[in-house]
Amino acid sequence: MRLRALLETEALGLRLLGGEDELDRTVRGVMTTDLRDPSRYLSGGELVLTGLAWRREPEDSERFVRILTAAGVAGLAAGEAEIASTPDDLIEACARHRLRCSPCTRRSPSPPSPSTSSGRSPASGPGTWPPSWTGTGG
Repeated sequence: MRLRALLETEALGLRLLGGEDELDRTVRGVMTTDLRDPSRYLSGGELVLTGLAWRREPEDSERFVRILTAAGVAGLAAGEAEIASTPDDLIEACARHRLRCSPCTRRSPSPPSPSTSSGRSPASGPGTWPPSWTGTGG
């Protein structure tokens, strides 16, 4: 699935904060992390979801984004559930490293559960939802 398709899926509640030039990168999976250095768990192509617990000061954003970029992730979605908005220093770091950045708002729904009849998001067509979100293996 392309990052562009995820951003165009209204039910996810994502909006683009930066990285407009590279929206056609393929998302191969999803990883949720608040580790300061999640590189050992990344293989490339992931959409990384984070609640920003790793961020203690503005300088942390540059380091985190540099790690994600080196690992070849497809994009970053930053949770805004416990903060007012995505920090400017994170948006700027993503822009410097050409990493697609999107906030996850409080009202963003959870990914579909394995108990749904098709095991896929109702907003996507057959075979398009990343299997790591469904728990069905594809």
